[in-house]
Amino acid sequence: DINAFFDLAIACALILGVTMEQTVLPSVLSAAALLVFLFFNFHNSNFFYTSAIAAQSARDIAFLRSHPGPALCDQISLCLWAGKRAELDPFNIGEQIKTGVRNPAALVEMIAAHHFAVIQLQVQDMLGPEVQTAIAKHYRLDHSDDNGAFFTPSF
Repeated sequence: DINAFFDLAIACALILGVTMEQTVLPSVLSAAALLVFLFFNFHNSNFFYTSAIAAQSARDIAFLRSHPGPALCDQISLCLWAGKRAELDPFNIGEQIKTGVRNPAALVEMIAAHHFAVIQLQVQDMLGPEVQTAIAKHYRLDHSDDNGAFFTPSF
């Protein structure tokens, strides 16, 4: 996942910091080698987070924005960028449902009443079987891509 590259950036910064403690010449050589490595391995044409994925995210944000009303987003950043409030945190609710701390009935009712104009889930069964069944019964899959599955109410 793209988040793994944060670890790479942190590791590279630490390595560069350690080499900077040494003499200047090894620091410059290390920094140059690191930049050459990053340039040849992670430029736009071969890094998996390309402009095509950025464009796809832009389309998904526009899709979310085009549906007036609340949204249930697994990837909360997409909803926020689309101007939607983060009404619920699907990950934490899913964990609460799975551990028995939360009864899924209230969320099932909201879904049955088509409370959400759109639902975006990267992991469709994260909210438990009752909620998944309610989504399948009351919503239809509009599209799915690297950002997950996007559902709209089926009237």
